Amino acid sequence: MAIASPGITPQAVAVATTQPASTDAVASVTAESSVADETIELASAKSTLSFAAKKVVKVAERYKGSTYRYGGMSPNSGFDCSGFTKYVYSKFGISLPHSAAAQGKVGHRVSKAKAKAGDLVITSGGSHVGIYVGNGKFIDAPKPGSTVKVRKIYTSNYYVVRVKNDTKKTSKA
Repeated sequence: MAIASPGITPQAVAVATTQPASTDAVASVTAESSVADETIELASAKSTLSFAAKKVVKVAERYKGSTYRYGGMSPNSGFDCSGFTKYVYSKFGISLPHSAAAQGKVGHRVSKAKAKAGDLVITSGGSHVGIYVGNGKFIDAPKPGSTVKVRKIYTSNYYVVRVKNDTKKTSKA
């Protein structure tokens, strides 16, 4: 068995090796503990199961409709753009700063063509941030009077950041 993640627990390995390879068995073990930018592969003679950063998008989509609030970092009181991304990534044990520009420096840049669901989209030189969902769209907390939503990336002036998986949580979000 090959394990391509330092975040896999001995319990996860035990379940993966003692139960038949099924999406449900491994999904229940890894749930939201997958690190946002890595793919976890559990390989056996019968099958290979992968979990990727798409889970970040699924978690982010739970908060569609949450109100925008400058400085906000929770679904109850509202989110600003970087508060939203910080909150979502915290669910995966990743601590991001509460600043779009600073979040752009946490990981490493990837080309727009290589953007994957779950990557950060930093616009206008660091003034805004959202989470890439695919097909030229992202989910973000756009502006006062609006709500968290999936929308087309509205500018060509953006770059994509893949968050480093060693940015471990240091405090509760």
